[in-house]
Amino acid sequence: MPLVRIALDPAMLAPRPVDDGLRAAVAAGYRAVELGNRPDVVPAFGAPVTSVRELRRVAGLAAGLGVEIASLAVIQAWSSPDETARRRAVGWWRDGIAAAAAIGAPRINTELSGDPARPDASRDAFLRSLGELRGDLLDAGLTVAVEPHPGDFIETTDAAIDLLEAADLDGLRYLHCVPHAFHLGGTAREQVAHAAGRLDHVHLADTFRPQRTILNPASPQVRVHQHLDPGQGEIDFDEVARALGETGFAGLVTVQVFAWPDRAEASFAAGREAAARFVATIEGARRDGAPTPRTAA
Repeated sequence: MPLVRIALDPAMLAPRPVDDGLRAAVAAGYRAVELGNRPDVVPAFGAPVTSVRELRRVAGLAAGLGVEIASLAVIQAWSSPDETARRRAVGWWRDGIAAAAAIGAPRINTELSGDPARPDASRDAFLRSLGELRGDLLDAGLTVAVEPHPGDFIETTDAAIDLLEAADLDGLRYLHCVPHAFHLGGTAREQVAHAAGRLDHVHLADTFRPQRTILNPASPQVRVHQHLDPGQGEIDFDEVARALGETGFAGLVTVQVFAWPDRAEASFAAGREAAARFVATIEGARRDGAPTPRTAA
């Protein structure tokens, strides 16, 4: 199996049946998909309504098409300082873990989903939720990759890694979302180096520096970023890929573009070509003297 795998999040086809997303991924040359927030699979911030039977049907369709369901998004308010909301989110998280098992996904990707106005309370809530879910996650044997998100109570790589280290859970990994780069703190090389050893999942898309977006009237609450086709923004993808290769990255690279639902299939194909170049650069940097690749715990 290759050290770095490429997947597609067909999120731009979310208004259509999940079957269409799987078929579009295969048509664009992907052999793996990441199913992001979909109300017909696992909705964000709400109770799953999809039956186990339907999830197993989707898994069977994917297998028949020759495409792996590499990751499933479970996004819930598990870091909420509101105890009622947090406990409800933990219950929905358990439903998400069951959904991952039914659909055959070995990995869940997620966000912290706390309150940026109450970072300390959100941190405590995250650790409490993870403690309650520890047994469920260990029993399921899932990898869980967590990404800091612009506008969340943690936005930077270093703070996110510190939190994951404090959680001390086997299988808990870090997801480096490339279009969040201008919020993550430091350079791409510094971000990747700080996460090395936990980083085994990448979201690939482009973005502009937040200063390029003018809000009139300005809103300090808006944390601007985009998910564009690679090459349409200001990310230096060669720099990111070389940094990953130099740290021995081995994991999943998911093309996750949201900007072009009106030409989603063309964007999927362009993303597949960009991801192939990105992975080739990672592997080239590794061959040039990087350490032995680190795999998920």
